[in-house]
Amino acid sequence: MNAPLTLLQRYEALKAEQVHLRQRDAATQLGVSEAQLLACLPGSTRLRCNLPALLPRLAELGTLKAITRNELAVHEKDGRYDKLTLSDKVGLVLNPGQLDLRLFPAHWAHAYAAEQASPRGTLRSLQFYDAAGHAIHKLYLKQDSAVPAWQALVAEFADTASTPVFDSSNVDAAPASQPLPAGFDAAAFADAWLALQDVHHFHGLLRKHGLTRQQAFRHAPAGHAWPLAGDAVDRLLRGAADSALPIMVFVGNRGMVQIHTGALQRVQRIGEWLNILDPGFNLHLQDSCLHETWLVRRPTRDGIITAIEAFDADGHSIVSFFGQRIEGEPELAGWRELAAALPRKEANHVA
Repeated sequence: MNAPLTLLQRYEALKAEQVHLRQRDAATQLGVSEAQLLACLPGSTRLRCNLPALLPRLAELGTLKAITRNELAVHEKDGRYDKLTLSDKVGLVLNPGQLDLRLFPAHWAHAYAAEQASPRGTLRSLQFYDAAGHAIHKLYLKQDSAVPAWQALVAEFADTASTPVFDSSNVDAAPASQPLPAGFDAAAFADAWLALQDVHHFHGLLRKHGLTRQQAFRHAPAGHAWPLAGDAVDRLLRGAADSALPIMVFVGNRGMVQIHTGALQRVQRIGEWLNILDPGFNLHLQDSCLHETWLVRRPTRDGIITAIEAFDADGHSIVSFFGQRIEGEPELAGWRELAAALPRKEANHVA
């Protein structure tokens, strides 16, 4: 009887059949997580996922390509990993116009370095995954001069003593499956929404009332949230590019939110993907798979702040858009007008 094929052998056979298959898609076809597949590949090194020690060292690697994705969106941004602050609950990299990140360290469980051959030469990266092996964040070297620093970092943090254990038991339940909390007071929630003074207080409002984002939007005060038509994001991006209007593009997962700020240049549809293909910033979005897109208006001490937020069928946040804004100033009139002109979806909306 022949011995069963190893994961690496199965992967190599799959790649022989599908030459351009991406690592994430290969893992799905093989029935394993992406981190499980990466762990078996030549050129991969498991690292100690010691974020307080490791992340401050990333500034030594110069300009990096940072990639954060979820099921339907991929956000790629070039920049330096400096101006970092980190606590047990949240981390920040604050370089608007370059790397602008919000980290949630509790979900970072596995770290790897990878050195992989490609048609563009050798790709060197650092890749971070949650407990189940789902990708949180990837960083690719862009400067050959940084290779010695990358090699030194890999050697210092290499973890050869432990065997990775991937555990999917702590994956969050899909937001769409959560019922309204017992005793929910819609009128009190709407009053609290209208009393908001800071856009960052919205998460606290959700937590206080036990709501998901979409539940909150469905119970927003009249005129403060409504669903948009299926082509709204396409129209939004093309309108922003045509008018050179600077916007903010947020893509995240349970462990990371990555942000781009600036005017868009090239918006292009390629197959099922709607893309922004600008120098230093790319967005790839399967917008036909978006289940709901909302226009949301939140009061602040600086006036109304308008957002466009899109979700998948399970209620996970996929991508959000805001107008570029400096704290303490009102949002751009051009952004508010562009958002308000987007076609609405005909749907029953609880106001």
